[in-house]
Amino acid sequence: MAVAYPSPEPVALTLVEADLPQALSVQAESFAIPWTERQYRDEFALRWSHTTGLKDPATGELLAVATWWTVGDELHLLNFASAKAHRRRGLGRRLLTHVLAQAALAGCTQAILEVRASNAGALRFYQRFGFAPIGERKRYYQDNGEDALVLRRDL
Repeated sequence: MAVAYPSPEPVALTLVEADLPQALSVQAESFAIPWTERQYRDEFALRWSHTTGLKDPATGELLAVATWWTVGDELHLLNFASAKAHRRRGLGRRLLTHVLAQAALAGCTQAILEVRASNAGALRFYQRFGFAPIGERKRYYQDNGEDALVLRRDL
């Protein structure tokens, strides 16, 4: 059971370059191969790319981050992570709900993402949001050659 985040409630914001150090920190504690500053800067330059974060309004601390594309009628979730110290408090749920709503407002009718086949926790998380497997990408992950499951849901 998730522990609720104490008030004041975190706010969802579009991240900017000044947020990069915190985003990189969340990445480093979340992924075997975290995103780099260059990858974020490249995403910031794309008109179809969005990087959204949840911040603590009292401290400015970045609690969770998502990078996603809107391409045609599709939301493609590229990257999603919560700060280690703030996991299991409903922040991921709050951020994903916000991202899905923003994508729907932008005209997206479906959402797609990839997740490690072995990441049972992430699979359960996304399935609670109605994502279901539609395929796989063989040897998708560079660090160990693990397959990715492709998940999809309607918006």
